[in-house]
Amino acid sequence: FDLEDSELLRRTLTRATTEGRSDDVDAVATHRIDVYNVATAPLIDYYRQAGILIRIDAVRPIDEVTAEVLAALEPFAARSG
Repeated sequence: FDLEDSELLRRTLTRATTEGRSDDVDAVATHRIDVYNVATAPLIDYYRQAGILIRIDAVRPIDEVTAEVLAALEPFAARSG
């Protein structure tokens, strides 16, 4: 999912408020994003070079993102058939 860190932080903090999640405070959420950027994000290049990376623009409304995810997974579902 492609999403700027600032938007991810905003959504996480909004979730903390709406769902009452005490673990989604600014410092913890920022740390999670930092860890992702250091430890996980480098894998994006690996999967892109392997030709198996599917990027999804996650800024759009949930129904649009969901539709794109399902469409991207469709070929894989057909294989397991």
